[in-house]
Amino acid sequence: MGAYQLFVLTTIAVSGIAAFLLSIKFREQLTKMQAMVVAMVMGMNLGLTAGVLFGAVYQGNLFISTLVSAGIGAFAGLACGIAFGILPSLEGFMSGLMGGMMGAMLGEMVSQNQAFTLLNILLTLTASSLLLYNIFSSETSINDKKWFLKPVLTFILLFLFYISETSLIKAKQFPSLIRLIQRRIIVSTILKIPRIPKSSF
Repeated sequence: MGAYQLFVLTTIAVSGIAAFLLSIKFREQLTKMQAMVVAMVMGMNLGLTAGVLFGAVYQGNLFISTLVSAGIGAFAGLACGIAFGILPSLEGFMSGLMGGMMGAMLGEMVSQNQAFTLLNILLTLTASSLLLYNIFSSETSINDKKWFLKPVLTFILLFLFYISETSLIKAKQFPSLIRLIQRRIIVSTILKIPRIPKSSF
């Protein structure tokens, strides 16, 4: 795995732990339906993200990428719903399992650059979904249209953050690529220099 893949994997782990802790914190404040929705959303997002990641890493081996990503998604969904009861646990488990399977197939079919773009979008959705705990537990009604500016702005800021992170990681890898190209040019130039025949001396 490269630096970007490790960054994505770390973000998935942090988001899953944060979702588990938030589920414990808000378990008394959310209704059963809200808890099932939260578990489904978090399980699906984490499963999809892990699926695209491992599908791109293990391209050509769909069996391994499906097993790993489906396992991560199912475990994450179960962890998000276990604090709310059996129904949210089942909802999160199956949603994470399905998301991991679909993400693995998607990561298998796209190129590496396309996978980076998809991962940035999915990471943004995953991080933004953590706000659902606070939104659902809020007692204020969502009647004002200005309220929607908050999640939209949050989504945009997170997406720009992940895009910039990807650019920085690629920028760190880019100089080594330039040096490699320069070395190849120098070697090819040396090999093309005509040799002076000995008879001319």
